[in-house]
Amino acid sequence: MARPKTFDPEQALDQAVELFWCKGFENTSMQDLVDRMGINRGSLYDTFGDKHALYLKALDRYINRHSIRLVAEQEAGKPARDILRSMLYRLADCTTEECPELKRGCLMTNTICELCTRDGDVATVVRDSLQRMEDAVAGIIAEGQAQGQIAPDKDSRALARFFLTTLQGMQVMRKAHTSPDVLRQIANQALSLI
Repeated sequence: MARPKTFDPEQALDQAVELFWCKGFENTSMQDLVDRMGINRGSLYDTFGDKHALYLKALDRYINRHSIRLVAEQEAGKPARDILRSMLYRLADCTTEECPELKRGCLMTNTICELCTRDGDVATVVRDSLQRMEDAVAGIIAEGQAQGQIAPDKDSRALARFFLTTLQGMQVMRKAHTSPDVLRQIANQALSLI
């Protein structure tokens, strides 16, 4: 008979998300995970599998908590252009004092840069998440077209892909300490093309 867990797997997973978000996959050791999660190695392996399996679970948890799909749902009912502007400006305007997690960047963007070219499992998770994000943004754009805010002759799917690429690029630029003024210029240029 298996012994009951003496830790909360959800809280432990949250700690793994934080650690991977700060250090990345390669720079995080199993000992780092054991220390941060507050569990022993046996419990980590029994509950989450190896480091790679844990990373996939942590990435999935991050995506489900920090996706622009959530922003789209929170902003539902507002004009489409306002929702798109809010997504871009939130990224451009939030300082690291207001949002300390911004120093770490976006875990998904970090993952794309670190692992996607050499880890098929991670690439699949990222690709699926980007597709869901694209679907959400394309839906916002299509709604904007129906409302007369966005030209109906524009391809909503192509605009959604452009928008996501802009957001990802802004995430990378932010990690390079690009000023909020420059990021807002990028946001304004992107909005002028939608």
